[in-house]
Amino acid sequence: MIKLLTKKSVLDKIPKEKKLNLCLFYFNTIKELFPDEWDDNKLYRMTHITCLNALAIVGNKVINENYLVKSQQPDSVKIAQILMKLDEIDWLATGDLKYLKGASGTKILVSDILNCLK
Repeated sequence: MIKLLTKKSVLDKIPKEKKLNLCLFYFNTIKELFPDEWDDNKLYRMTHITCLNALAIVGNKVINENYLVKSQQPDSVKIAQILMKLDEIDWLATGDLKYLKGASGTKILVSDILNCLK
């Protein structure tokens, strides 16, 4: 997860502890914004591996675009505002995400999420 979140970016060069904190910040923000989707893995697919990988890949882009190099901190307010748009995705396990699996499913979901965040 951390690798997907920091791969091929400025974040790849920061210390491991900062990477871990960044990962925790990102996923905790999602958890706080969407508590039902996060907590209920039977009704929603948000915490299934395909979706978590897609969220990490999207997070790479979102965090890199909103990372304050001077303070070496993410712009948490901007990132939270962007992540609010994730509500446009139907996270229900019975919906479109039901059939998404593996790397190909992750790529499809990444594309859908990025379209929602625009």
